[in-house]
Amino acid sequence: LLHLHAHVHNSTDPQLHCSALPAPSAAGPVPTKRTPLPLSHLQAHEPKEGERTSLRDCRDNNARMLRAWVVVACLAALVTAAVVEFEENEILPDESVQYRMVMDTKNSSHGSHDPYIQMNATFEPYWPDDGSDTDVNIWVLAYHWAFEGSVGVIDSEGSPKYCCYEDDVVEFGCRKGHPIVLEGYENVTKAPMGKQIIIDRQSKSKEYNHRYAIGNPGPYYVQIINCDEKQGVIVDGSVTFKNPYGYLSGDVWYYLPFFGFLSILYVGLGLYWAFVSVKYRKLLLMVQNCIAVVIVLGLVECLTWFFELSYANDTGTRNWAMIEIAIASSVLKRTVSRLLVVVVSMGYGVVKYDLGRTTTMKVALIGVAYFACSIIESSVEIQAKEGEINEFESFLATMITFPLALIDTIFYWWIFLSLMKTIQQLTVRQATVKLLLYKRFFYVLVVAAIITTIVVVFRLIQAVTSYPDAHWQTEWIYDAIWHLLYYAILVSIAVLWRPTENNTRYAYTESEDAEIMLEEVTTEPEIVLDGVVQRNKGESTQQVDSSRVDEMTLPSFSIDDDDDFLDEPSKME
Repeated sequence: LLHLHAHVHNSTDPQLHCSALPAPSAAGPVPTKRTPLPLSHLQAHEPKEGERTSLRDCRDNNARMLRAWVVVACLAALVTAAVVEFEENEILPDESVQYRMVMDTKNSSHGSHDPYIQMNATFEPYWPDDGSDTDVNIWVLAYHWAFEGSVGVIDSEGSPKYCCYEDDVVEFGCRKGHPIVLEGYENVTKAPMGKQIIIDRQSKSKEYNHRYAIGNPGPYYVQIINCDEKQGVIVDGSVTFKNPYGYLSGDVWYYLPFFGFLSILYVGLGLYWAFVSVKYRKLLLMVQNCIAVVIVLGLVECLTWFFELSYANDTGTRNWAMIEIAIASSVLKRTVSRLLVVVVSMGYGVVKYDLGRTTTMKVALIGVAYFACSIIESSVEIQAKEGEINEFESFLATMITFPLALIDTIFYWWIFLSLMKTIQQLTVRQATVKLLLYKRFFYVLVVAAIITTIVVVFRLIQAVTSYPDAHWQTEWIYDAIWHLLYYAILVSIAVLWRPTENNTRYAYTESEDAEIMLEEVTTEPEIVLDGVVQRNKGESTQQVDSSRVDEMTLPSFSIDDDDDFLDEPSKME
């Protein structure tokens, strides 16, 4: 749900921030000015009777409500293109569009160039046919995240209101034709942050080219507001954000060296696995081949993201072919790894000769469902990051989060239940070597679960108690933790199931069923007297010569309670 929060909080559509706000009472007093909320304000702001709500209040309420449901953070879309191009974007009266980019300074970054935000746009109003000669009033704002949410209020109908018209002067204490700004944030409309653009009918259109210098590091917002009362306006042009080290956003730049480092780790693991696999190629198990596939997919994912981020940092645009490869390899890696852990936990190839028809279909079905949901979620999310998303895709991105979380929960629950069952079966069979292997695998998963819980709880506390833009320098660490934890689990599996000269000791053998002790099969109490085994059944007693026990045929039974094993005889039978 962290992706859902990020989408709603950073959306350029203000309607997504405020959907249903209580309308003020007509009888209540109407304040002349709004008091801004400080950045340290943590409690949800409840509007008083007759009070209009600012966009900052509304965004804080919705963002905190969504952040309270944060469970996990996963990596999908990494960066918003530094060169944002807009073509024939229509802005109606009293509407706004907004772009966000994290900027860094020369002194606090790894680059040597002066950072800037470059705005190049052409504004062309819709002129009415009545021949009126009114001017069109456009505002362009570029401000630090400390001013975010300070422009605009929520009217009595729950809709955002950005501009001050004649009826609003007394109510909000604002200047006609200017944006409505919270008290204490008036500098957002003054140079160098704010610029008013007046377009007369004779000129028909007007160009605006301006470069904003960056004074403080952090997220910056570029906002275009149409404060005309009648005319809409068409905007063509681009907004360019450039940091000292390139075009990458400041919160995304850290992923570039991280994926380079992670690629080196995957190369090292891949070389080791290739060496031992070639050395013992005649003894390889199916599980070990699947591990090789997961290593290759992880390497492809990291290398693709590394080169795509390098390309975006150099050019300011996205390479969509590389993004699609990265998304596909990432989703396929997560799907294959989950299926691998599930079948390993079930004891496939170790305790079971096969999974059976029913179980195999269940595993395949949940794998296909997870792959489909993950592809949709990742693809829609990266389009949302680029601002290329419609209402249906936005709804789809929101709804796909819940089935994806449900499938992941099923995976985790299935893995631990199957693993406990397999350990119990190996204990009954007294398969010491295999039992030790699965116990170590269980300990690895337990440690991973503990680390995950600690990170999620800490992330939840931070998200609820602080403003999201304040952590732009450390936000990448949470995604990095999931990648490193995934790699650590993969390394643990590779070490536990590494090919050796005694590789067959982990393989399934039919003779293991015959090694189960007779007393594990017998459910009645036994008494051994003078070499005779006596089994009490009510008042009657059966005597069996213990010297002939080894010559008896063991009754056939199945450790597993799968329907397929009950319906079909095993190979041993």
